[in-house]
Amino acid sequence: IEAMLVKYDPDVVCIQETKLKAQCSNPKAKRGDHHKRFRSKLSQATKKDVESYHTLQRALATGSLKKYRTFWSLADWKYAGTCCLVKRDIEVQSVKYWLPNSTTKSHNSDGRIIILEFEKYFLMNTYAPNNGKTKESWARRIKWDSDLLDAMKNHFKGDAKPLIWVGDLNVNRRNEDVSDVTFFRDEKCSLYRNAPRPTDPNNLGYPGFTINEMNRFDEIYSSGNFVDTYRKFVPYGSPKIDLSTEFTWRGNRPVHVAYSPFYGKGMRIDYLLVQKPLEENIKSSKILGHGIDRKGFLGSDHCPIELKLAMGFK
Repeated sequence: IEAMLVKYDPDVVCIQETKLKAQCSNPKAKRGDHHKRFRSKLSQATKKDVESYHTLQRALATGSLKKYRTFWSLADWKYAGTCCLVKRDIEVQSVKYWLPNSTTKSHNSDGRIIILEFEKYFLMNTYAPNNGKTKESWARRIKWDSDLLDAMKNHFKGDAKPLIWVGDLNVNRRNEDVSDVTFFRDEKCSLYRNAPRPTDPNNLGYPGFTINEMNRFDEIYSSGNFVDTYRKFVPYGSPKIDLSTEFTWRGNRPVHVAYSPFYGKGMRIDYLLVQKPLEENIKSSKILGHGIDRKGFLGSDHCPIELKLAMGFK
């Protein structure tokens, strides 16, 4: 991470799946107990929490990280979560941890959303829930998509301040955003062999690549009047497409039999979207990792992606 910050010198860094626990008003709180949490503060309720807290504080005070303020949106337990690092000379006007008008507590208790307001735009960093393979997980994802659609239709209209939406959105826009359509649509892997078979054929496929998910995402995308910044420079069907650098998620090495079929496979499920009023400000948009052995992935199965905007202000 230090090497990446030195090389690219980003103004803002958005992170998903931090897996850090939020501070709670009750130090003996447990998952799902509905005690009040403080999304922006790290838990220090246990000895391990205190150790994690001090380890992070030391890291954030050294090297390039000390140039940034940290904005957390933390989960009730060590799960999900999002974070934004913002250079100290950039003003953040407000911070929110929920979608406008959404009453879905699981979005907040998982720390899946953080919205920062800057001088000329809003920045929304999200970690979408995986569609999974159960009726419960499908319902959770449908509710997530419904709340996002409502936010785009009724709140983020782009007229006063346009929205930049980034993160692990856990969905592909089109068939071209996966390395192997047949594999991801037909579920040819033992990982989900015991999962219930969907009665709706549009729910067939790996999470992120079912037709229902993709259709809902397309409606959110259109309602939000977004530009897919990566596809602005590498359009679908373009001769510029390089399959070694086309995907933001890559399968693990074949060290476990259930996951081995994923090795060499890829999906583009992480995005840098901007509403159209900001389109003329887009300078570049890149996927920074490449290859089946995940060079530039920084130890994750998702790689960094970069957006450059010419905003004319700090």
